[in-house]
This record gives sequence, structure tokens and C-alpha cells, in this order.
Amino acid sequence: MGLILKDTVSSSAEIALWEISPLPLEELMKNLSLPEEEKSDIFNLKNERRKKEILATKLLIQELLGKEAGVFYDKNGKPHLKNSNAHFSLSHSGKYVAAIIDQKKSTGIDIQKITFKVIRIKEKFLSMKEMESIPDRQNFIEILHVYWGVKECIFKEQGEGNIIFSQNILVEPFYF
Repeated sequence: MGLILKDTVSSSAEIALWEISPLPLEELMKNLSLPEEEKSDIFNLKNERRKKEILATKLLIQELLGKEAGVFYDKNGKPHLKNSNAHFSLSHSGKYVAAIIDQKKSTGIDIQKITFKVIRIKEKFLSMKEMESIPDRQNFIEILHVYWGVKECIFKEQGEGNIIFSQNILVEPFYF
């Protein structure tokens, strides 16, 4: 499918959302001028979905910056753009990849496919106070995903390791 959303979210930041295409890898690579070594690294990955996520990420960056840019990860796993001072965050879930680039400040983005798994792990990311503040059991799964997404974005924006979501990132109660 390709690019399904591109939006300016502040004077210095843009986001984009890409739907991973069922097209063959060779077709996806047509719009990228990757070095042979990088192409080989991608093709040698075993997971077909991961290959397409990597290509979709590269295409998203190209869409947001107007040029190709490589990505590297720091010791905490935070992605950075090579040869750029812009701040960058990335997320993928299901058949989508999202990215945000902010020219001025650190940022974070998260997308999630709504699943029941979030119920099983809620104690890992919610404090007792946060759990008690969820009034609407009708939208329980969606509310849990909002909490997770907010915390994931803050975690990505901070870029530090050893964060315990249920203790170190607390979200004020909100109306869903």
C-alpha cells in the first residue's frame, strides 16, 4: 500500500504512517538506492515481515526528510538518523510502520495493534493508582493501550535504559 498518512504535528515535527505492502522486496527496493552490502543484509534476514519493516522504515524516512538517511541505534536501543541532527522515533505493529522526525527536540512515537495481550501484562506497565483510575471497563483494552502508548512514547523520547514503566512513568487519569 505505502504511505497512508503524512502530517505536520508542530513547527518542527512531522509524522508519517506506512502500510507494509504485500509487494515483493525487489519492488519495494525500487525507490531506494541501497548499497549492495545493505541489500544483502536485508535479504539474508529470515523473517520476511522484518525485511519489509526495514524497507518501509527507509521509505518513511525518505518521505519525511526528502532524502535517504541511514539509522543507527545507541546503547539503549534508541534509533538515530545518520548524518542528521534531527530527532527520530520509530514504531511498528502489525502491517504498519510509523515514524516521527523533529528538527528541534527529542521525541517518541508508538502504534499498537489492539490485542488482548495487554490485559495479561498490565501489571508490568501500570501502577496500582493507574489501574484503580480506569473507570470504564467497557473500553478497558483500549484504555490499557492508551496508557501503554503514552508510556512507550515517553520512554522513547527519554532514550534511557532501565526504566520500569509501572514505577518511573506515571500517567494522570484521563477521560477516554
